[in-house]
Amino acid sequence: MIENAKRTTHYIRTDKAIVSAFCKLLKRKSYESITIQDILDETPISRAAFYQHFADKEAIAEQLMDSFMETKQHIINEMGNSKESQYVNIVHSHLTEQEDLLTALMKIHTDKVDVRKIIATESRELYLSKSKSKYKQTEAQVYAQALTEFQLSTIENESPVTPGDPSYYNDVMINVFLELMNWSDRTDIKTYLYNNLPKD
Repeated sequence: MIENAKRTTHYIRTDKAIVSAFCKLLKRKSYESITIQDILDETPISRAAFYQHFADKEAIAEQLMDSFMETKQHIINEMGNSKESQYVNIVHSHLTEQEDLLTALMKIHTDKVDVRKIIATESRELYLSKSKSKYKQTEAQVYAQALTEFQLSTIENESPVTPGDPSYYNDVMINVFLELMNWSDRTDIKTYLYNNLPKD
């Protein structure tokens, strides 16, 4: 965003209109194909007004990423003061508010803006910081990819259950684990896992 601009109500409203138009465009066009003219066609603002807010579409993408990182920090802070069984609900409550932003971000893959890469990298580093396994490098990679795909798929796909319900997380992870281990018919293991995972 252009620095030292006057932050009037009109300025903030115009800024939001540009970002909103950009997110709408990303629902039907690829990031690469979107032009400044496309954004202007979605809003009643002039080209001159656009450049008072953003230097280019990359600047809009970077603002979206900054907003995502702020939301993520809020989630981390709230989780730090909550029980582990509340984590899924915390994540969903925050991300639901940012659904349009996240949907847009998932279609952008640049050197500076790549939400999938950021989540995977942070998940991998978290695993490595806790694991003492001799296979921790491989384990961390698998963990990061699985967790990233799970988190993003809950945003991209409509869940058949209430957002934040731990049973959704448990169902998905248990079934995938059993399938990977060729234990899909082991009801004893499945029952044990269900009985020993958080229910609230």
